[in-house]
Amino acid sequence: MSEERIIGQNLAKKIRAVQQGAANIPKNGYNDFHKYKYVLAADAVDAIRKMCVEQGLVFAAIGIVDTKLVAKIASDRGKESLVWETTIRYLITDPDSGESVTFDWRGHGADPMDKGIFKAMTGTLKYALMQFFMVAGEDSDPETVSKQDRRDAKKATGKAKSSPTEKASANQAGAGVASSEKIKYIQTLLKSEYVPGPVRGKVDAWLTANKGKWTDVATSKMIEKLMAFAATGVRRGTSPVTDKQLELVDKLIQSQAVPKNIGEKIGEKLSNHRSDADFNLTSGEASAMIECCNWYIQDRAATEKAKAAPAEKDPAGKELDAIQDQLALIDGELASRTPPSDNHLTAFKDWRDASTWTLEDCGVWLNTILTWPVKKS
Repeated sequence: MSEERIIGQNLAKKIRAVQQGAANIPKNGYNDFHKYKYVLAADAVDAIRKMCVEQGLVFAAIGIVDTKLVAKIASDRGKESLVWETTIRYLITDPDSGESVTFDWRGHGADPMDKGIFKAMTGTLKYALMQFFMVAGEDSDPETVSKQDRRDAKKATGKAKSSPTEKASANQAGAGVASSEKIKYIQTLLKSEYVPGPVRGKVDAWLTANKGKWTDVATSKMIEKLMAFAATGVRRGTSPVTDKQLELVDKLIQSQAVPKNIGEKIGEKLSNHRSDADFNLTSGEASAMIECCNWYIQDRAATEKAKAAPAEKDPAGKELDAIQDQLALIDGELASRTPPSDNHLTAFKDWRDASTWTLEDCGVWLNTILTWPVKKS
């Protein structure tokens, strides 16, 4: 960081509120080559951004101070990686008081092509956020070597034999299949009373239908959707509920679209919050209540709109046509690209041969295949 910066009292209080409310961020990223978990930049930005918004803080990158090529490293894969160093200037400000502070943060990124600078910028943002607000990765301190880290290191150097279970897990990770930790996390989120019943039913059905073939991309999307409802786990936080949130929840539970039992449960918690000093709702819980009510209201509106609209001819046939078009695109792209490994190709063939395609799955696979390297002519 650059020279010392003085932070105003009002700004400092809001930064403290973010630090109190932000929990550890889960390590959802996985490096297949070096075998370790890491915090995704998107997860860090998403978790801390929400807390900043709740406190009325603005955090922004306002300029690139310096960018330079610092090294060229020959990798064991036979390619030379370019190591870039970039320094980004960040601003954090409290619009209410006008207090602000800027600081510089340096990061590095390596890539054999042209992505090194962007990797450095992404890493700079992630660690600037996590260090500034004192938020850690969920699993452990990065300087601490866990038992799993040691096992991974031994496997990578050939000093330990992999068990059948470990081999299966490695094959799944290589094929883009979600980890068991992610599936368990989905099941934890489903326990929240704020996840609407129909949503819980659809997710349960999805888990059952795709057992053993949950893709990492689809699972991450499912977690993101459930996070909006579930006021549990890392997103619960401790920041106090605001008056505006309470007013909005009061208004939403009056809607006829919100089931009576849901409205009564939420109303009871609001009453307890207002009458009992030992029962304090958090901002995260109120946000989950709002998402829950909004889902029922939007679902009712969509249902009524569908009833009022003229009946379409053969909607199922139109969806099937759209799926066939997507499959044609996927097959065309696959012909010109090389899967990163046999596991990737096996996972794709299993899905392609299953004949249980959906438009969403087609979109996921098309986006995945587009990241595979193009075949050399």
